[in-house]
Amino acid sequence: MYLKRFAIAVVCFIALGWGVFQIGHLAGCDTDQRPHLRAETIDGTRWLTHERGFRLRAPGPELVADRASAERIESLAMSCDTFVGPRAVLTVCVLDEPITSRDALVAQLDSARRGAAEAAERVARQSPGYLTSGLEGLAAGTLTTVANDVRWADGKGEAYVHLRSRDLDVELKAMTIDGGLAIVFAGGAGLDGVLASFTRS
Repeated sequence: MYLKRFAIAVVCFIALGWGVFQIGHLAGCDTDQRPHLRAETIDGTRWLTHERGFRLRAPGPELVADRASAERIESLAMSCDTFVGPRAVLTVCVLDEPITSRDALVAQLDSARRGAAEAAERVARQSPGYLTSGLEGLAAGTLTTVANDVRWADGKGEAYVHLRSRDLDVELKAMTIDGGLAIVFAGGAGLDGVLASFTRS
């Protein structure tokens, strides 16, 4: 008797949840309403601008927008745009979390560094001969910090971090923006000018 009531309650709960999901889907609640980068031409130069108050030069035509890759790293608190090419990857993320101190900025950078370290390890594992390479294989997946410059003044923060392993080279620039943090990840060749152009607008 109790088992039957429990089963009916579970079925009703699932049906109710599915109904709410469908209503939300029809109303557009499951679509990403957050702002993303948009391309603009300013004085003959192509820029990627964001309504949160920053911009960077658009990468060359060999890098194309890859929404699927961006969605894999997004979360409820972070929206991203990713551009992928044969020799480089550019990812720009906006964290919707107020960064009000240097310590909070450093904590977010440490989190990004951990994510890059996991990526370096995955890349090394997929390299030919990883399982038979012993210590050399482990070293290939080890990420070292080449540069780590964090600045905080007048309630605003900026940072530059350069991370490197045998198979992975990533530069990261971050800056606090109104109510959050904008981060640019550049991996591969030909993105120095894009990274240097990253600025508040």
